[in-house]
Amino acid sequence: MYNAVNKTYKTLLAAGVSLAIACGMTSCGPSAEENAAAALLGSAEAQYDLGEYQAAIDSVKALNERYRGYTDIRRSGLRIQALATEGLIKDSIEAIGPVLAQAQLDTDSLKKMFVHIDGAAAGMDGYYIAASLVASSAMSTTGIQPRVDEAGYLFLTANVNGRNIGLNGLTIKSGNEVWTSGTLSPARVLNVEGSDIASFAPEDLEGLWQWLRAHDASGLKGILTGSRGNSEFAINPQLRAAIIESGEYAQAQQSLRSASIQREKLERKLQAVRDQLANMPLPSED
Repeated sequence: MYNAVNKTYKTLLAAGVSLAIACGMTSCGPSAEENAAAALLGSAEAQYDLGEYQAAIDSVKALNERYRGYTDIRRSGLRIQALATEGLIKDSIEAIGPVLAQAQLDTDSLKKMFVHIDGAAAGMDGYYIAASLVASSAMSTTGIQPRVDEAGYLFLTANVNGRNIGLNGLTIKSGNEVWTSGTLSPARVLNVEGSDIASFAPEDLEGLWQWLRAHDASGLKGILTGSRGNSEFAINPQLRAAIIESGEYAQAQQSLRSASIQREKLERKLQAVRDQLANMPLPSED
């Protein structure tokens, strides 16, 4: 696969043999150290040919560390290292392909279950809500509503209708098992016409939808907790399903974003190493 470097390696060895014969097998022949450097170069080339890219890179690094005085041999090794790096990156791009495709499939499939709600005023972001829920119901009664923001993150709106309890958290119970949110600071809670209103951010909701998925709708109870009291509300099967769907949709969007970013970074790295190779002299020109 790498004939040019192989030719260089063989030329180096042949030159050493010819020099040794010309000198009558005297001390003017290639040293044992030079032969070892050339052999390590050959090992790197063989590893590259076998698709063992990381091993080839490691061999070139060892060549550079041990035999710094042999510039020509090390220069040929740098080309092998660049080619092996290219191979590693291409393998990574190939591996991320199915992940990206699955994330796109999951996102597209789940998106059909949601409706987009425009921002309430100019400059405000919209959000996605499960089609099974009525967006306007969030502020009309005590309870919570799951939403997915434009960036693909799960959040919850909470409303304590007609009460000021100093809202600071959310608890969900199923028998003796409990899920508890992160604590809200007072600055994140508004009191509008006597009702406490707040949004629970993604970091406040860690594990929520997975916990709900592991507990059926029977007996679920929600509690909005506060510094001045608590307010209970029902979590019916429809709300439970909407929270789970919202969590899955957010997760799918984050997986898609992560895979897309990773693919983009790999493609940039691939172009960089190809530019590096294009600027390297061929072994025959060394």
